[in-house]
Amino acid sequence: MIPLEARTEDDVHQLVTARLRRSPDQAVWDQLVEDRWPQDLLAEAGVDREEILEDLVQKVRTLEGRFITGRRATAAGTTTESLLYLWNERADGIARLQAIEANELPEVVAFRRQVLRGRLLQDSVHKSNVASWIEREAKKQKPPLGAQTLAYFRPLESQIYEIRVQEDGKLGRLREVVSSLVERYGWLPAHAVRFVLTGHDPQAFSSLVTINRGASPAADRIVLTLSPWVSPQEVARIYSEARAAVRKPMRDVIPLTVELAVFAAQRNDGRPWREVMIEWNRRFPRHPRREVKRFTRDCREAYRKIMGERLAWKSQRGSRG
Repeated sequence: MIPLEARTEDDVHQLVTARLRRSPDQAVWDQLVEDRWPQDLLAEAGVDREEILEDLVQKVRTLEGRFITGRRATAAGTTTESLLYLWNERADGIARLQAIEANELPEVVAFRRQVLRGRLLQDSVHKSNVASWIEREAKKQKPPLGAQTLAYFRPLESQIYEIRVQEDGKLGRLREVVSSLVERYGWLPAHAVRFVLTGHDPQAFSSLVTINRGASPAADRIVLTLSPWVSPQEVARIYSEARAAVRKPMRDVIPLTVELAVFAAQRNDGRPWREVMIEWNRRFPRHPRREVKRFTRDCREAYRKIMGERLAWKSQRGSRG
């Protein structure tokens, strides 16, 4: 039976957490709250609360089938997006069994006993004691800090944050424990951090799609990390959806398109388009061009098809047009 004290969204979140044996993904929960799903469970009378809870749990699992788990940004202007394909019974079973084993690992037991003093942190829907604890400990660190980083989530955000850690401090020790779990079980670092600090089962997933967005669309890359039981058909579907998430996936081009783009880019030094066209006609007499305006358009379009971005033409030295 559903306890009568379930009177707030936080209460409903705890019920769902207990039924899932882990916290629901924050982005998924936020969407359910916006759609007022928890409100159905808070109705005063005349409803079957057990049935509504089961529907809500199933809705969480369905929505968690695909979500963005984090983004990273770099000073070079590149970003990394990670998408997890989560729910299936095998992945859930593996994650829960791994957590049982991990709870008994000497390094995990020792960290919780010596650093957390035997008291695991508590997370709620609106507040992450994990993030608060990490950021509080980070302020206590003394330079010099090492090059190693620790990844974690903040509440209500999908972005992954990383901080440099002092290797002989609490965060450095946490990173060592997390690294051993990542290597042993294939967990994501931010999920392993939460497991160590809270005891919550790690997020179950069968496939991980990483989209590395470069400084230009041509530098984008898709990386698939797959469990061996994922079928070839599922792999094709996952890749197709990941490719669609990349900005304007590029189509195949013909050799002449490549030559136009490269020829123009090599001569993008402030010279006028007419001069470039004259040189093109000398170099490629079998593909002559007569109209400067059309030649310019074709070169720009060829560059866009290959690089996925506009060709910024230098109209004069030091400027672009």
